[in-house]
Formats: sequence, C-alpha cells, structure tokens
Amino acid sequence: MNTKHTPGPWSFYEDKASAGMNGECIGIVESPRGIVCKTEESCPLETMANARLIAAAPEMLEALKRCLHDDAGNLEPETVHLAMEAIKKTEGNE
Repeated sequence: MNTKHTPGPWSFYEDKASAGMNGECIGIVESPRGIVCKTEESCPLETMANARLIAAAPEMLEALKRCLHDDAGNLEPETVHLAMEAIKKTEGNE
C-alpha cells in the first residue's frame, strides 16, 4: 500500500487572526491544495514545533530518498536500514 500524501511544499504559519481570548495562535500547515492540518487553539509551544516538523515532512522524505539513491554505498548498513524503515513507515508500508 503506497499511500499518497498531499504534494509539497508545505508551509507553516501562525494564524493570529483566529487567536483566542488569551491571544494564543492557531498553527496551520498548508499546501498549494489547501490546509493539511491545524493545531488546537491555545496550543503549547511543543505543538507548534510539531506543526513545523509536519510542514517539513515532504521535503525531508524527498531528501532521505535522494540520499539513499545517491550515497547508499557510502552509508553504514544500519543507517541505510533506518532510512528505509522510515520511508516505509511514511508511505504506509511498514
């Protein structure tokens, strides 16, 4: 099963216009096709960091695939294994 995700690039921004009564922001991860995910209102800094990580996911996946394609012969076997497992997990093939 090769799950398709919304194509990148994805971007992250804080939606200050939707801020709650306490002034905290809602984090939004967006693609050219629309919103990928939204954090809860009044979310802690850790949640915003998670949203930034989610926003970087398509580019990180592509970079990992290119590293394996270009440099697999120069990498430690354990590194190749970890990279391949991460790609499988990302694509729903675990």
